[in-house]
Amino acid sequence: VITLIENYTYFFTKNVDLLGSRFVCENNVTILGTSSENAKITSTGLGIGVPLITSVYTLVVRHVTFMDVDTCLALDGAGNTMALDWTGVNFENIPNVGFIQNFNNFIFNKGALLNSGGLI
Repeated sequence: VITLIENYTYFFTKNVDLLGSRFVCENNVTILGTSSENAKITSTGLGIGVPLITSVYTLVVRHVTFMDVDTCLALDGAGNTMALDWTGVNFENIPNVGFIQNFNNFIFNKGALLNSGGLI
């Protein structure tokens, strides 16, 4: 598990393979990329049904592509104030994008599901 620390911004300037690790996000984490075309995040070896990103808090994501994992998201803001502000976020080759639930607001602008499905 890679814990993304509260109130930090993580900036991806190239494609990254987490090699079986996954992100657990604390409050007010921001994940930024230079472009969804050249800032792609995957995790080779991540187990079936294990989400790449887990959070119960506010999460900002911009200009990245999540790709080639079985499950991408497990976002449940129950009991917390969860705001999601996402721009230019793609999901590529992900059979089970995952779930987003119990959020206060979700802004999704200019994203794509590319050979992906299963968003709940």
